[in-house]
This record gives sequence, structure tokens and C-alpha cells, in this order.
Amino acid sequence: MKKVLATILALVMALGLTTMAWADDVAKIDGTGYATLQEAVNAANNGQTIVLQDNVTLTASLNVAVGKTVTLDLNSYKITADMNGPHMICNAGNLTITDSSANKTGEIAKTGAETNFGYVIENHGTMTLDRCKISSTSVKSSAIENGWYTASENTAGTSCTMTIQNAEVVSVNAAGGLYTVKNDDYGVMVINGGVFTNGVAGAGAVLNWNDLTINGGTFTGASAVRTLKSGSSDFETGKSQIKNGTFNGIIDTLDNYNTGITIAVTGGTFSSDVSDFVDSAPVASIGYTNERTYYVGEETIQNAAKNLSAGQELVIRKGTVRLTDVPAGVIVRPEHDTVVFVNGKDISNEFDGYTVPQSSGYYYYYPTTDTKTTDTKGSPKTFDAGIALYVGMALTSAAGVAFVGKKRED
Repeated sequence: MKKVLATILALVMALGLTTMAWADDVAKIDGTGYATLQEAVNAANNGQTIVLQDNVTLTASLNVAVGKTVTLDLNSYKITADMNGPHMICNAGNLTITDSSANKTGEIAKTGAETNFGYVIENHGTMTLDRCKISSTSVKSSAIENGWYTASENTAGTSCTMTIQNAEVVSVNAAGGLYTVKNDDYGVMVINGGVFTNGVAGAGAVLNWNDLTINGGTFTGASAVRTLKSGSSDFETGKSQIKNGTFNGIIDTLDNYNTGITIAVTGGTFSSDVSDFVDSAPVASIGYTNERTYYVGEETIQNAAKNLSAGQELVIRKGTVRLTDVPAGVIVRPEHDTVVFVNGKDISNEFDGYTVPQSSGYYYYYPTTDTKTTDTKGSPKTFDAGIALYVGMALTSAAGVAFVGKKRED
């Protein structure tokens, strides 16, 4: 009996030690635990996913080496650092950061003193930020840098590529010309959605020095997107393409840094007039007041128009638009050299404003350029009682005429 009890006790102690070891793991790869996040990154094979098991506090930079392809799943946990100097995560490989948890509370945050230097993320490789949160309290550094601050240090001369989709990036204290996201020399950045905020007066959400494409997202800062260029090099092109999104702040550049830049806006909603950056897309705004909202692109303008209320005024400032389902009472005012249709009516010369009337019951359509005459229009499949009654009355009338005629012939 004593031997049995001793064996059970040994098993219990072993199980306890094993459980303790599991509890100390901060990350796992396919069930294998690691005591530190850097150990997990070093051990990961290409294509593997590191899943956080607990919150992590960094005391040194987390480095992803050249040639390493790995995914970091925050799994609802947080990575924080109170460091002055080193960047939190330095990627030279191919790194994806995501959060698979249902509530998406995973976060990478630079905390501590406002005077701490260092980016939350520095990317010199290929990187994807997907459904995660990045934040910084620093007044000295941007939250994210994609590319090289000093171009000469990129001895390989390769591009740094970052894709951001549905992430939240916040700079709490970044001021003095700093930005929440910075696309630097050699940087190629694509933003497909997310929230980018810099709440400090005079600071901005996104700064671009090279190649930036924005397909969506919400950008809030004194400067929502700023584009700069200081030379003629092919790694600092100053090219920004804005295709969609909501921009609460100006779209701008700076004197002495704007020679050769390209800012092309083809869609989106803006708090400032971006007509100078629009080539062929239509531009509209709500009213003539100082608190205007500007819309670029026919789809964006259409969505805005159909959600207006009676008495609100939509000004078409540039281009051609064909608006449908605009509510009655809305005022649409075309400016000169625009082409504007509202619910099928050409109002291009209604410079004093056109008030949409109550529906007349007619269906408006725009004729297509297809002039084929061989097509036939099918008849409705549903039975129309009104048409049937009309046809019946016509037939009865015809029969009556025939009957009268016959009597006269008799």
C-alpha cells in the first residue's frame, strides 16, 4: 500500500510540475510551448504560426530575421514595452500579425514615459497587420515605420512592403511633426481598412515619403495624409493614391518638400476640399458652409445623396454624376462645367439649385448606348388585373359596335 501511495504522490507531483511548466509558456507553436516570445520566433519554421498564451512584456526588441516567414497570433493578449530607445518589433523577414480571438482585444502597445524613443513596429521586410491594435504613448517616435529613415543604411536596396487591413493604430501623444503611421524611404504601403488616429494638435495620421495606396479606412489627425519628397531618387517618390476611405483632416504636403510629388484622389469622404488632387472623378459637397463634407467618386456621391433629408443641399463641384433615388426636397446644385442627372432629369444648367419633387409615379431610366433593334422586350409574368379589365372593356366595346353595325345592315 505504501508503494502505491508513493507512486500516486510522485505522479501528482510530476503533473503539478508539468502544469506549472505549461503555465509559464507565453507562446506556443503547434502545441509546443516557449518561455519567451523571442525563443518562439527563433524556433518557428517558415509558414508556422506563433500563438500567444499570455500577456508579454518586452525588455528588448523582438527581432524577425531575414528569410523567416512567420505569423504572430495575439490571441486576445497584449505585448507591451516600457523601453527608451529600442523599437518594440523589428521585422526583416516576412511577418504577419493578427488576432484570431472573437473579441479582437489583442494589442501591441508602447507604454511608459512620453519621452521614450522607439517605434512600436519597424518594418524592413514584408509585413501584414490584420485585425489587431497598435498604440503608442511616445512623443518622440511614430507608432509604425515602414521603410528606412536613413536610406543609405538599406545596403540591399530592396523595398519594404506593408499591408494594413482592418487594424487600429493610435498615437496618444505623438506631436512635433510626428505621425501615427510613417511610410518612409523604400516603403511600399497598402492600407485596405482600419482606424488611424492622432489626437494631438498639429500632428498627423499618415506620412508618406514613397509609395502609398489607400483603399479604405478612417484617418483622423490635423493632417489625415501628408505626402513629402526631398529628392529625385527612385526610393523616395512621394506618390500617394487615395481610392476610398474617410479622412478627418487635410490632405496636404509642405513647401520645399513637394517637388515631383503625386497625390491622386479617386474616391472617399473628406473634411477638406481635395479638388486639386482629383483628375477625372466627380467631386461634391454638402452645402457652402465652412463645415463642409466633400465626396469624391460617383458611388460615394450617390451613397451620400440618397441619405440626405429634405432641405439639405448637395453641390456638384466637378465632373459628371447620374444620381438615382435622391429623396424629395433635397436640393442639388450643379456648378458650371458639370453634367448632372437627378432621378433621370438633366439639371446641368440649374445653377440656382434643383429641388427634387415628390415622386410622380413615373420610372426614370438612363438610356444605354446599345442601339440593337433585334432585341425584344419580354412581357411581365404576373397578371395585371387593370390591363385585363381595360382589354375586356375594349373587346366589349368592339362587340357592341359590331352588333350595332349588323342591326343597321339588317
